[in-house]
Amino acid sequence: MLSISCAKQKGRSRFSSPGVTGDFEWLRPLYSLPIDRSGNPLAFDATTGLITTNVASIALPWTLGSPPGTVRNVASDGQMTTALAALARGDEIVVNAGTTLSVFDLPNISGFDPDNAATWIIIRTSGVASLPALSATGNPVSTGDVSFMFSVVHTSTFDSSPCIRAAASAKGYRIIGAQVTSTKSGNHEDGLIRTSPDSYNDAGRTSFFTIDRCWITRTAGTGARRGISVGSDDTVIHQCRISDIDDASVDDSQGISMWEGISRVRITRNVIEAVSENILGGGVGSSLTTKNPTDIEIRGNYINKKSSWSAITEVKNHIELKKGIRVLIEGNKFVNMWQLAQDQSQIYQSNSQSGLEVAALTKDVTCRFNQFDNIFSFVKLGWKNGTNATEGASRMEISHCLVTSCNLGIDNSNVTFMPDVNCNDSTFRYNTTPNTHSLFYMSGGVIPLGSTNWGVRCENNISYDVTTYGIFGAGSGNETDLNIAYLNSGNWSVKRNVLLPAINTPLSAGLKATPHFNSEAANAAAIGFTNLAGGDFSLAGGSAYKGTSMDGKDPGVYWPLLQTLLSGINP
Repeated sequence: MLSISCAKQKGRSRFSSPGVTGDFEWLRPLYSLPIDRSGNPLAFDATTGLITTNVASIALPWTLGSPPGTVRNVASDGQMTTALAALARGDEIVVNAGTTLSVFDLPNISGFDPDNAATWIIIRTSGVASLPALSATGNPVSTGDVSFMFSVVHTSTFDSSPCIRAAASAKGYRIIGAQVTSTKSGNHEDGLIRTSPDSYNDAGRTSFFTIDRCWITRTAGTGARRGISVGSDDTVIHQCRISDIDDASVDDSQGISMWEGISRVRITRNVIEAVSENILGGGVGSSLTTKNPTDIEIRGNYINKKSSWSAITEVKNHIELKKGIRVLIEGNKFVNMWQLAQDQSQIYQSNSQSGLEVAALTKDVTCRFNQFDNIFSFVKLGWKNGTNATEGASRMEISHCLVTSCNLGIDNSNVTFMPDVNCNDSTFRYNTTPNTHSLFYMSGGVIPLGSTNWGVRCENNISYDVTTYGIFGAGSGNETDLNIAYLNSGNWSVKRNVLLPAINTPLSAGLKATPHFNSEAANAAAIGFTNLAGGDFSLAGGSAYKGTSMDGKDPGVYWPLLQTLLSGINP
């Protein structure tokens, strides 16, 4: 398996402080980032602190209206059937804005070459010029754009097939400006859009699909279990609105699901709204030889749950990875998540889903520079679940994230960072969060003393609310036991964090002393934020904690870059 690691740079080891060799070298991701078809990872720029964006992946293959093939105009189902039957590489199907089409499949047309733009096929609305401009930082479509789109509507009450589905071996399609919905009762088990066929194997593998400025939703009173089921390699979902995904029964529903062993998926600049998991990796066994989704980018999205769902028992996580390798989650806003079916906004685990999946694995996950509003609990890591999960989730970094508010659930047990016993080699650093239970909560049992194959870093974070426990070791007794029995053995590091005094277990002298240097501020005001009430979580010049991180920087989120990455992310 190809692995390109950022974990050792400039001679530093897994659990040493990253060296500062450039202006923003201290922001360098610790673990492997997604790679492209040539095996090149996304690049980190130490002069800006940014990770590169593959702008070419969203670029149009040609000037719309001037394809290398044939323009095929469509204003009815019959004309769409004719256009699909005659389709050739380089063609552009232009559907009149306001036209309503029935469901259709995307056929396998031979001759696609991913390095030859002239071999793509585009299916688009005639009103594309009135949609939000296509851009790496563009806005998703909204209600005001509907009149410029065409619709694909599922009306049958006899099946749960998608509105748009890829045929076996289909490749090289771009869909622009479609509103995809259903008026049927029941739910769409396989998604309103599915980029792979119902019966799938390696021989019929699909790839290169771009879903561009589309709206995927359900009609009131109907059900949709999944918005988009991604079963194809090299897939882009950009500037779309995936809204109100709810199967209207007792089953989970996802905005975007990825269960096949696919590679290279980019989910960027969308609004994604679903009752259960907004984005799910895994959950069903892959029918392909490759088993785990790999090289996934989730960047610049507004990911939320409707306020009216606050009492629906199927509410789960914003993102759950039961399997996923080399995943970047960056610059997103996550809004609304309550303690219902599950507690955490983010869950990263290795879960073979009742043993149905072989070698399910989650590894090399980077969650950085995201904002979380009105959530119950932040993140849980590490489960190894199911008979075919060979190891727990590992090599995960959660850094420079801001939690602005937590809603107190049934048992008042909000936890920020919750690594499980099977979590290996993972890092929680430079985050700013409120907590009611603890900043760090080690769950899942006792780790053998002196263990060298299990390790977690919790460093340079700010917890700006009163907690019950502060730093807590479930299964190891209390915070003091965690300090004495664990922090001084194995690959553990809980250092340079700033907390308010915990109600039950204030920081022990050991956690405040060398080499841990954790601090207690008397209250939130004593931390010295620039303007906490006004939502500015940077540290003011007079803060006692300026420059006290392990790198000589401020603890907590690096505020300027968070603001840059979240610019324009709105519902």
